[in-house]
Amino acid sequence: CALAKACNLPEEFFAEKVGNSAFRLAHYPPNTNLFPTEDIIDIPTSADICAAMHKDIGTSTGLLISEPGLRLLRDGGEILKIDPEPGETAMVINTADLLEAMSNGFFPSGPHEVVCLTTDEKVERGYLTKAAGQIQKDCGRFAMPFFCHFKEEVSVKPLEQFITHDRPWDQEKYPDRTAGEALQERLDEIKVSAI
Repeated sequence: CALAKACNLPEEFFAEKVGNSAFRLAHYPPNTNLFPTEDIIDIPTSADICAAMHKDIGTSTGLLISEPGLRLLRDGGEILKIDPEPGETAMVINTADLLEAMSNGFFPSGPHEVVCLTTDEKVERGYLTKAAGQIQKDCGRFAMPFFCHFKEEVSVKPLEQFITHDRPWDQEKYPDRTAGEALQERLDEIKVSAI
């Protein structure tokens, strides 16, 4: 894999550790905010946020996107909006917490949120059609992210090549633990039980 090569590791280093990966179908109901801002994507109100700013627990998350709303937080606080044109699809691969830990912060986990457009804004931008005076039914927003996770027993402490004089191992931030322990810690933090 290209990531392993970039890290000067054997090509199958990460691939042989992958195990608990999953697709998840997410549905965000239609945005019924009656008082949207002029540009929901740039200045969303709390009523427009479908999924608050968060990071994913695994190694990476892949997502195909066919409508606007995904917002990535970049270093320095800049927001990168993933807004494909109507009829187009964008692919995003976002790094997640376990890859950040194994790389001692070299590959930071990507904070992101989802903003849902109102029906009117979807029509205005061309994501819903209007024919014979009738607007196509707004079913909300669907997403099907692929969460790439390691097997439960895989150690996610920083790899030696990422521990340097300039980047020492912060054991409080990146403790010596397994992927399973890290996942359970996150589930406990957000008060969700494992399936």
